Amino acid sequence: MKSIKILIALFAVPVLFSACTKKDELATKTYYAKVQVFVANLPGTPKLEVRYQNKPIGDAPLGVNGISGVSVEIGTNVLMSVYVKGTGELVADTVLNLKKGELRSFRVAYDKTLGITGWVNSKPVSQDSIALQLLNGLSNFNKTYPAYDFYLYYYDSNTGEFVQQGLVIPDFQNVKLYPVVITLPWAQPSDNSSPIFYLGKIKDRATGQFITFNSGNDFFIFEQVGSGGRSVIYPIDDDNIHSSIPAVEL
Repeated sequence: MKSIKILIALFAVPVLFSACTKKDELATKTYYAKVQVFVANLPGTPKLEVRYQNKPIGDAPLGVNGISGVSVEIGTNVLMSVYVKGTGELVADTVLNLKKGELRSFRVAYDKTLGITGWVNSKPVSQDSIALQLLNGLSNFNKTYPAYDFYLYYYDSNTGEFVQQGLVIPDFQNVKLYPVVITLPWAQPSDNSSPIFYLGKIKDRATGQFITFNSGNDFFIFEQVGSGGRSVIYPIDDDNIHSSIPAVEL
């Protein structure tokens, strides 16, 4: 009986060793996902490079020319960043939690003249909509109004009134490139050929009142693009805030 127990124990050792080995192999096996980085078509954009966990993995655009992404190891709270190539100048970064086999797409914009730097919309925009981001380039304005909120309105052509759209950005003075992409209808529901005009208002946090600009109005106009299906940035600065904000197409 004793010899039988010894034999069972001897057979169990390699089985246990094999199970432990397989468990270790699974624990150390590397899995991959894919990333691709598009670059907005802006004038003055220098060469950019993408870094994954602070190691360069290629120039941007990355993984988009005839291929669907570049393979990277998956992980938790992994840093991906874009720099001006060969420098320490950060353009944009993000923390990723990629899943095995996943493909993630990003789009980065850089134009030093316009003050645009960061992630922008990378998703297709339907033909009846526009996708926009706001860029706060105000400087002297901030000296007069050190704290303010942004409100988005639209012009209702049926009633002739300005209607609050719903977007409010508190402490807009602290915002540079607003990271949230705002997707809005491009045209009036009753007439697909007539664009909707959007307007911005700034509320002074000190007084609780909307600020009146040099135009005599308490609003400024976001110039509409020619058709839907586009991604744009509206750069607000000390000059155009008194009249209208041009759209920079991406």
